[in-house]
Amino acid sequence: MKVVHVGCGNTILPNAVNIDYIRPFKYIRYPKIANIMCHMGLLSRTGYQLIQDLYPVREFIKWGRATNLPVKDEDADIVYSSHMMEHLTHEEAEQFLKEVLRILKSGGGFRLVLPDLQYYINRYCKNHDADEFLRKTYLTSSDSWGGGRKNIRNKIRYLVYGNGVDKHSYMYDSDSVCKLLRQMEFRDITVLKAGETTFEAVEGLDLYERQIDSLYVECRK
Repeated sequence: MKVVHVGCGNTILPNAVNIDYIRPFKYIRYPKIANIMCHMGLLSRTGYQLIQDLYPVREFIKWGRATNLPVKDEDADIVYSSHMMEHLTHEEAEQFLKEVLRILKSGGGFRLVLPDLQYYINRYCKNHDADEFLRKTYLTSSDSWGGGRKNIRNKIRYLVYGNGVDKHSYMYDSDSVCKLLRQMEFRDITVLKAGETTFEAVEGLDLYERQIDSLYVECRK
């Protein structure tokens, strides 16, 4: 069974194709180049350390955009993505979903995990804290409330991941994401609780990932 994990970050599923567009993945097979870049200030020490940590599993890692996945047509049995699609604009999300359909085999499954907008709305309705709502939903970048890239932490994140990692471009509740999946012609769309799945077990997959504020959806091509 071939599993493709899109937007993996440093969570590498064993025996899967793990894809991300973060800067270190571009150099995961070239640690000597990464070392030079680190000394030149073009890659943070954190990014270089990530390359060193993941180098032993580099064969399972690919650098690529969610909107142009480096996977052949109809090659995947399962596609998994967690807390990635909210970083895409709505138009980019549609292109990502087209890519998922392209790489899935007929009948293949797609598991999508997203921050649940309804959770944050309910929280705001309880505490009426607009500042917390904007911070927690990341609907504005850290430039607006954390000192931008002048802030050392954010500067490091920029050097490791590139621009935009700390901002959500679009958010979903269960109704809106199911509507989008239907529009893209996925079938058997099911909203699940943490720990549930309709698919065959995937090695290393955490079915409870970020369960406090997450929305879990599965569907098929």
